[in-house]
Formats: sequence, C-alpha cells, structure tokens
Amino acid sequence: MALQGSIHEYLEAMISVNHAFTDRSNALHHVQSLSADLFSLHTRAGRLESSSARDMGHEWSTYQKVEGLKETIRATEAAKTDALREYESIKVSDLEKRFKLKYLIGKNLSVSLSRKIN
Repeated sequence: MALQGSIHEYLEAMISVNHAFTDRSNALHHVQSLSADLFSLHTRAGRLESSSARDMGHEWSTYQKVEGLKETIRATEAAKTDALREYESIKVSDLEKRFKLKYLIGKNLSVSLSRKIN
C-alpha cells in the first residue's frame, strides 16, 4: 500500500510541476507582450513629437495625442512591473515544486533500490 501512496504522491507532484511550467510560460508571454507594446508606444510617441516640431499648425492636437500616449506608456509600464513581479513569484513557486518532485524521485528510488538489495 505504501508503494501505491508513493506513486499517487509522485503523480500529484508531476501534475503540479506541469501546471507550474504552464503558469510560468503564460506569465513570461504576458511580460513579453507588454514589452512589445511599450516599444510600439514609445516609437509612436517619438514620431508624433518629431512631427510636431515640423508642423506648427496642428500643435495642440498633436500635444494632446503625445500626452495621451505618455499616460498610456505610464500605465503599461506599471502593468509590466506588476507582470514581472508575478513572473518572479511564479518562478520561485515553480522551483519549490521541482525540488519537491526531485525529492520524491530520490526518496522512491532509494526505497526501491533498498528493496532490490535486500
């Protein structure tokens, strides 16, 4: 019966590690997409600022667009900071789950080897 409990515990750990990898992958994808969004927003803001220096006729509307983009950039940077914090937290949790799995594998391997020797 102990072997069945060990197998059950091992399978639970495997599922947990699999979910941890999925969570980590999703969190990393979220950080990467926010980084790409920030790059795009910075590029657009730079283009608008350079065009406003050349075109004095639409100065107010361009200024409003640039300020709107800057606000969006600030919000996106805050979201990216939160996403990075979550990703780091998931990495730590992922590591703990992998250590537990390694421990279970090592424990079960030593038990099975001792049975074969005896």
